[in-house]
Amino acid sequence: MYQRSSVNIKKQIQAYWWTIPFILCIIGYTLPYLFTPTTVTMTPCIVYQSLPNALQICSKLRLNLQIIHEQATTQAPQGYILQQKPAAGSPIKEHQTIFITIATLPEPAKAPNCTQVNSKKLEQIEKEEHIKIKTFQLATNKYQHGQCIAQIPQPEQPITDKKMVAYLAVPTQELYVCPNIKGQNLAQAKQFCLSYKLKLESFMHNNKVNPAQEQEYTIIDQKPLPGSFIHPTKDIIQVHIEKQ
Repeated sequence: MYQRSSVNIKKQIQAYWWTIPFILCIIGYTLPYLFTPTTVTMTPCIVYQSLPNALQICSKLRLNLQIIHEQATTQAPQGYILQQKPAAGSPIKEHQTIFITIATLPEPAKAPNCTQVNSKKLEQIEKEEHIKIKTFQLATNKYQHGQCIAQIPQPEQPITDKKMVAYLAVPTQELYVCPNIKGQNLAQAKQFCLSYKLKLESFMHNNKVNPAQEQEYTIIDQKPLPGSFIHPTKDIIQVHIEKQ
């Protein structure tokens, strides 16, 4: 019986023999820490320091840094430390870790979708999105008057300086080619312009002409020049006349 028990003990020892090197290795790493005194220091203040500067400060004190959070802000440069734990002045041992929160740039604002909205809706978008929208008019009859038909930048694209541009549709204006009425009789020229709903004004050395005597005057100059584009309700054809 005694021999059998001793054989069993040897087998059990042999079964766990491979763990001995690992146990010795662990003991070898642990003993220096058990017998070497640990230095306690005060936690440095690294808030509002850049990450490289904070690493230099902590390296000299044999402290570790670990980023646990990134906070988007415009109040501090990117990579600067906003918070730390433990707080500055707290006792800390060598090789312990200071947990920090660093600043990152916020994502750029994206342009809202302004297409197919009217000018009143654009004003509402300006207030809600806190942006400035500069508008320009484009002449077209394909869209409703005042409807936004294009924008810069495009929807969901990054917007800089909180500014964007919107193009609003306005009806196309009917333009005429200014006729050549030089050398024409004033009364006949007035009748011609009236048939096309064009406005005509005449002058002669700053003197007004009696409508009853218009047949006696000839146009010697005109403005705009013949061939110019004019709007029938906004532009006026001015003519210089003289008596025949």
